[in-house]
Amino acid sequence: MQSAFGEGEVKRLLHPSLLPLVAALMLMGCASLPVPSPVPHEVTAPAEPAAPLLEALQRPLDADSAARLLLQWHPGVKALEAGWRAQQAELQQALRLPNPSLALARTRTRVAHDGSLSTEWESEWGLHLPLGAWLAAWLQQGERFNWGLQQQAEAQAQWLLRLDLAGRGARRAWVQAVAAEQMLGHAERAWSTAQTAAELARRLHAVGNFSRLQWLRWEKLFAEQQLVLAQAQQAQQVARGQLAQQLGLWQAEELKALQLPAALPALPSQAPPSGPNEVEALGTRLDLRASLAARSSSMAQLGVAHGERWLQGAALGLKQARETAAEESKRKQGIELEWALPILDRGDARMAAAQARAEQAAWELQAQAQAVRAQVREADSAVQHAWDRATHHQLRLLPLQQQISEEMLLRWNGMFEGPFELLQDAQARLAAERASTEALRDYWLAVERARQVRWSPAEASAAAPSSPVPQAAKADPH
Repeated sequence: MQSAFGEGEVKRLLHPSLLPLVAALMLMGCASLPVPSPVPHEVTAPAEPAAPLLEALQRPLDADSAARLLLQWHPGVKALEAGWRAQQAELQQALRLPNPSLALARTRTRVAHDGSLSTEWESEWGLHLPLGAWLAAWLQQGERFNWGLQQQAEAQAQWLLRLDLAGRGARRAWVQAVAAEQMLGHAERAWSTAQTAAELARRLHAVGNFSRLQWLRWEKLFAEQQLVLAQAQQAQQVARGQLAQQLGLWQAEELKALQLPAALPALPSQAPPSGPNEVEALGTRLDLRASLAARSSSMAQLGVAHGERWLQGAALGLKQARETAAEESKRKQGIELEWALPILDRGDARMAAAQARAEQAAWELQAQAQAVRAQVREADSAVQHAWDRATHHQLRLLPLQQQISEEMLLRWNGMFEGPFELLQDAQARLAAERASTEALRDYWLAVERARQVRWSPAEASAAAPSSPVPQAAKADPH
């Protein structure tokens, strides 16, 4: 028996004038978005190949090197890159047209007539074309393509935002770790001074030159300094552990090889220049870029929803059936057009929801812009005040304390002051150095925050990077 599913049967069902339209509609599903252009940013993956990790850790690590190591080695960054590729693929999938469906059937019928039994065969095939989705895509090619571009821009901005937050977190963790190392050094020297004073007081009390009250006071001071040293050691271990977590270090060899500089960078001699102005920050903030793309995507989706309002459920079906009996053969052909009648659902709720989402995105964008302006002003003010405090410590308090120490040493040489007064002065000098280190740490943290508000929100968490939830194809334009 000749096959009923030949190529000629399909050509007879499709009118020649319909072939170009069907071909154009089907080829639209093969269109793809262009590769997104790179966004200028100061925290990006380095172009040079990554140096061996242990070799890089054995050199004193600065803040820039910490950010580069995170981008090169942290597994969370690799997960972000994989998530970005997944978002791109899902967006391409969301822009694809639905496939036509082909149904094949062969039925056998047993017929009894005048005591005889005969067999009839029926072969049937049907081609179902989602005409509504194809026509909507053909009539709204620009809106669909614009929707895809805006979705891609939003996903790219979100990806860069997570990378920026990860890099900023690594730089802040580096500042905290180096400052904790310095604070531990101050605590160790203060503990050594208190130990010397307590031992001297104990010996003087043993020979009767010190009262018990005087000895107990110095012993209490030494015990308090032991507690301060223990707290500084814990703070140093916590800060070092947080830096290792930000860098993605987890092996014992890597943790042991991590080397930090002995001190924070010196305070600039001149007042820091003002950071990016508010208008510049509005143009570079990655969260604003993502929100703007989301707003444009909502507007494009509103146009798509308006165009698809009367094409929902439209479908075209091509059918052919062939019945074969003992002595005869019948062939049936037909075209079926299906259209959803807008009686109960006219799409007005869908349109209202798309319009409300577009309005929500617009208001959220305005609120974010206001927050960016406030963050920029606050960050600039914080940097200036932190520089003033650190400068006051280094140019006023520390020199005054140094002069007091020199005078105390002269009085000690002239036997006008005793050893305990000299030890008290050493304690005061160490306290002044510790306060100066804290002010310097606060200044560099304020600088990092001012740099961050140029690209990302300052309130965001500094946690290690993690894989994002796919958002590129969160709304289907069909």
